[in-house]
Amino acid sequence: MKIILKREYRGLGKKGEVKEVADGFSRNFLIPQDIALPATPSNVSSIIHLVQEEERVKKQTAEKLESLEEKIKNLKITLEVQTDVRGKLFGAVGQKEIQKEIEKKIGVKVPQQKINLDKPIKKIGNYEVMINISEQSQPKINIQILPLGQPLKKT
Repeated sequence: MKIILKREYRGLGKKGEVKEVADGFSRNFLIPQDIALPATPSNVSSIIHLVQEEERVKKQTAEKLESLEEKIKNLKITLEVQTDVRGKLFGAVGQKEIQKEIEKKIGVKVPQQKINLDKPIKKIGNYEVMINISEQSQPKINIQILPLGQPLKKT
């Protein structure tokens, strides 16, 4: 029996491929598990259309991520926060604060989960934080934490 795969199935093929399989395997397993459909002309054309649409969306997403990477690459953020005399912050600077500053600078809201901050920042100084846009793209931004009211320094 000829079937078309609705999703990848290890050992059989990838989404959109037409395969010849045993009748029992297709009727008793692949079709009931929603892994495949009988390879009728209408099913084949609809699955191929879906695969093409997914490829188009992937390409658009990759272009958007590339554009975002260019905006974020080497971004410098300066935050003024209240500190004690030793430079320790009252509170901490976390992903939420960094997210707000990125949005102010470039106009794009980066999800907090994408901001790779091991622990909140609790002291003044300069920090480098990685933004996980995708597995291939992980630009770093520079964050300068200054005490409130101190004039900005060029770095």
